[in-house]
Amino acid sequence: MAVFEYRHYELAPGKQELTRSYVRECSEPNMTRHGFRMMGPWEVIAGTTNSLHYILEWENFEARERAW
Repeated sequence: MAVFEYRHYELAPGKQELTRSYVRECSEPNMTRHGFRMMGPWEVIAGTTNSLHYILEWENFEARERAW
């Protein structure tokens, strides 16, 4: 059974573009290399929030434990 982990981060004002680039260019490739599957990232586009959201997926709980 697949295991999903929801992640949510509040970003410092003005750092959205830097964080988005870092996640796409560094975090996502490294996570993939170590057995993580990342869905997202997503950003809230309404209101004044500076948040980043994504979901990690593993084949099962044992795969999650090995990846971390």
